[in-house]
Amino acid sequence: LWPKRVLFSKNFEGMGDWDGQIVTDNVTAGNQRALAGNTENRYFARFIRVGIRYDHARAATTTWIKFQYYINKEVPLEVMLFDLTQGDNYAGRITNPVVGKWTEVMLKVTDEFQRKDGSSASMGPGDAIDDIFFGAGSPGDQDLQLIVKNVVLLGLD
Repeated sequence: LWPKRVLFSKNFEGMGDWDGQIVTDNVTAGNQRALAGNTENRYFARFIRVGIRYDHARAATTTWIKFQYYINKEVPLEVMLFDLTQGDNYAGRITNPVVGKWTEVMLKVTDEFQRKDGSSASMGPGDAIDDIFFGAGSPGDQDLQLIVKNVVLLGLD
């Protein structure tokens, strides 16, 4: 089998297309910066957008998302990829995230993510991925922290 290939990668060390706040505190070795969630969202207490607008990633036959996160409360963490080809988000959820320490996860988008409109459609090979979103908590929870770094989309055809 061929190895997984990198479809997209963002470590927040340079310039980029994202919505969130760059933080330099509580960032583990190997990084100087990470991206913390904003509070200006009507669905989540903390929300992050990582843009892939100018050179869209293309979904593979099998697509994964790998990232590191820090969250300070036991609330579900939702991860969404916007499928520009289909015009809808595909969402996966970490129901019981590790709290209070940096954790790396890899989620299989092609098996674990569901289309947000509730249909049984799936992300197809070659579909354009425009944005990656991370959301946690209920609106108004000012004490919640959500920080991500080293966001990578991987593919295998």
